[in-house]
Amino acid sequence: MSESTRPETVRPPHRHRLALAATALLVVVVLCALPFAIQSVVVELLGEPDNTLYNLAGPGVVQSPRAGPVVRQPQLGAPSERPSSYLNVVVAGLDESTRVATLRLSGHRTCAPNCPAYTLVFVSLDQDATQRAAMPPAASVAIRSDAVLINETVQLPTRGQPSLYPFDTYQLWLGLAAQVDRGDGTAVPVHVGDLNTGVQVTLQSQLSRLVMSPPVTIDPSQVHSETDPFDFVSVKGLIFTRPAYTKVLAVLLVLLITVSGCFAMFMRPIHDLFLGVGGIILGVWGVRAVIVQTTLPYVTAVDLALSAVILFLLLALVVRASLHFHRRSELRLPWTRRPPDGSEP
Repeated sequence: MSESTRPETVRPPHRHRLALAATALLVVVVLCALPFAIQSVVVELLGEPDNTLYNLAGPGVVQSPRAGPVVRQPQLGAPSERPSSYLNVVVAGLDESTRVATLRLSGHRTCAPNCPAYTLVFVSLDQDATQRAAMPPAASVAIRSDAVLINETVQLPTRGQPSLYPFDTYQLWLGLAAQVDRGDGTAVPVHVGDLNTGVQVTLQSQLSRLVMSPPVTIDPSQVHSETDPFDFVSVKGLIFTRPAYTKVLAVLLVLLITVSGCFAMFMRPIHDLFLGVGGIILGVWGVRAVIVQTTLPYVTAVDLALSAVILFLLLALVVRASLHFHRRSELRLPWTRRPPDGSEP
């Protein structure tokens, strides 16, 4: 058989096999990640809020509504041995744009009107005790001796990077100091043992878009500077993160819209792309409204990812358009080869 009559060898469809492997891998990733997202939605979004009460002036958990191992405080003894003041600190809000946490202090006193007058100082600490000279940002709450009900609000700065949304994390080292105000205008520092005897201070989170991890006890000596006017009774490390379903959905939606945009860009005819490229871009950017559920005045990681997808799709459109017009112009360049039937690839 001559070479001219020899049948052409059909090349295996490597591109289609590669696309099949990529899409199959994407399906496996989505199916494996969805159970974690559904579990997070059921627990953190549709379930009961986590109103766990943590001991702010000591270790352990005072009360936890969810099942699991709980370190409870000892049972209260006789009325004379019980604390005379019950205070609860609630993390009521955290503004991601300003990185400021709002703490709401509420409680009551059983010894009024003969209670000691307290001054509680809440401090936002950092790992700079050996470098700083001035006190970090702080807010004080004065509790009069005749006060029965206590309702105060303080604000403290936190550390975090909102542009990493939804993988942003905010940290607050909450320091607590206390002083007993005498009638002559002087103040006596309160130590941790005296504070636990006279005052029970608990902590909980009521944030809607962030989840607070269990507080970590930090040694007050690590954050105390020689110039500080008082010692810290307790220091708790608080970490706030996004729910797991927000992170999983963000990754899956960005991956899926990227693959969908690539399929539309490379599999549709060039004439349809000229008319429908606006819809493709709007579809890609519309995913942002689903993922970013807050008004952040920052360029987030989701914005960068979607912008990269749009840039890639527009660049691919320009390349395809250039090849299309090159074929129409009938110019012959050294590195190009015209298909036998004149059709575009």
